[in-house]
Amino acid sequence: VSFANSLGATKSLNAVSVTANSVSLTGNISATGNITIDAPLTLNRAVSISSTGGAILFKGTIDSDSTNTPRSLTVGVANQPGTTEFQNTLGATNPLGAVTVNRIGTIKIADDITTANAPVTFKGAVVLSGSTVITTKTGTGNGGRSEEHTSELQSRQYLVCRLLLEK
Repeated sequence: VSFANSLGATKSLNAVSVTANSVSLTGNISATGNITIDAPLTLNRAVSISSTGGAILFKGTIDSDSTNTPRSLTVGVANQPGTTEFQNTLGATNPLGAVTVNRIGTIKIADDITTANAPVTFKGAVVLSGSTVITTKTGTGNGGRSEEHTSELQSRQYLVCRLLLEK
């Protein structure tokens, strides 16, 4: 399934649920209720996905459309409540640009996150359901990037944040 335009741009949708072999997203998604994407998700540009009153669930992997064009993913707007859940890897095949979760609810992470010279920011409480590695790849002379966690980290597993300097 390919979405070339934004969903809920003029008026937020009540809910969004997509189940497919794969999803290609070029526009943003805005809803008032739950958003569920049950498929590998490919970002064709920087994308924002937000819900003012429901959970946001990503069941499949999330990747940029190419390694040459890392795409940023923003989930939620400032102080937006609700649970956000990533059940699979982010950026494993084609690294993402910045990953930002602005929601103040619980953020559940089950697998690794990889970005290309871009920060990873979580505003809500992070709960790990598996061993998670956040990798930020940085080229020479770029000054480095960081992972920012403004709320508590809750887990029986472990989190490894690493910065890879590549020449």
